[in-house]
Amino acid sequence: MDEELLRRFEALGIHRGFPLKGNTENHTSRMMQGIETAISTGKFLEERLHSVFLLEHIYRSGYLHGKISLEINPEAPIYAGFINSESIVSHTQLLFLDVETSSLSPGSGTLVFLVGLGYWTSEGYHTHQVFLNEPGDELSFLTYLDDLLGRYPVLVTFNGLAFDLPILNQRFLVNGIRSEILKKHHLDVLKLARRLWRKRYPSRRLAFLEQEVLGFARSEEEIPSWMVPEIYVHYLMQGETQYLPGVFYHNEMDILSLAGLFLYIENLLHNPRSWNNLSAGEIYGLITEMERQNRNTENLIAFLNTMLKDFKDQESEPSESAHLLLTAGRIFKRYGMLSQALHCWEKAAQRESIDACLELSRHYERNQRDLVSALAWVDRAIKILDAHPGPSHKGRFSMLSQRRLRLLTLMDKGRQSNAT
Repeated sequence: MDEELLRRFEALGIHRGFPLKGNTENHTSRMMQGIETAISTGKFLEERLHSVFLLEHIYRSGYLHGKISLEINPEAPIYAGFINSESIVSHTQLLFLDVETSSLSPGSGTLVFLVGLGYWTSEGYHTHQVFLNEPGDELSFLTYLDDLLGRYPVLVTFNGLAFDLPILNQRFLVNGIRSEILKKHHLDVLKLARRLWRKRYPSRRLAFLEQEVLGFARSEEEIPSWMVPEIYVHYLMQGETQYLPGVFYHNEMDILSLAGLFLYIENLLHNPRSWNNLSAGEIYGLITEMERQNRNTENLIAFLNTMLKDFKDQESEPSESAHLLLTAGRIFKRYGMLSQALHCWEKAAQRESIDACLELSRHYERNQRDLVSALAWVDRAIKILDAHPGPSHKGRFSMLSQRRLRLLTLMDKGRQSNAT
């Protein structure tokens, strides 16, 4: 946030980490008029006695969120490995969810005041933001939300099990609503992001990933997360609406970026041949994710075969490339594709992988009965270890030395047997 915006907040009495004070007399009607003026495209629901305020947008064909199109066939099934369900789940059954709260701490007194929802229909991607204008209307606000949530079998969030869903469920319980929110299928995009980008990027925050992965930059309307609770409290106490559009914008961009990251990752898992420009660390995250889900084995093997023919790791650290090749070799071995496994391990050994040398040594000993080659790979591993001493050097050297001694013993016994 720039200094000018901070000064404007401070002029309103908004300070980070401090409670707000102000005159609250006769503010109810003023607040209703204020929110309708500040969010002119939103509306109160008459059937909810003006207790629920909505802001809706539809992102139709042609919209790009950064470099990612949100246009899909909504009836198409999602990537099967995402949800542990026997039935096929289509994109129309997904509900993307992100909440804004009156405090960054999920205590019993914290209100959920803005819930951003996203979903696909034949018209496009919809954002549906539900706003709590008055704390006294919370029961009606939550009843409306629970009805919406009940229409979708799968929730998609960013770290939702740690924050969004528990705090929403807490408010449901406080208001006597028995919601099924914690029993639904749930997909956490943050968990996928951590597996894919934990080595490539220093942060897995949504705001960071939308820039680095999606190529999306937020406008000057953006309000930082830490300011959102205080702006809402200030609105309740003084009816100040100046920064509420920025809060709605912040929430809506989260919902759009959440859908964008979901589609980006889904496309990678559906189309491994599109991984050409990824780093070795990202490819490692994807293949381990596919293995973890135990789906689309044919797709995975087809990609790994293609990768072997034209492996590009110019932008990757040698250790990352070695780790990827070592893992690919183990996958090939698991499916009985030994020649491909050996090819991967040899490439990994060229990148100084001790574990790859050991895999090759075991293969030549157990499968080929070639003790000379098995010993040569152990010696190669020892040479690599000596060139890169580290905290585990002593233990690994002891293990390699014992293996070397055992192989020499077996070779000596073989020579004695042949001599007799």
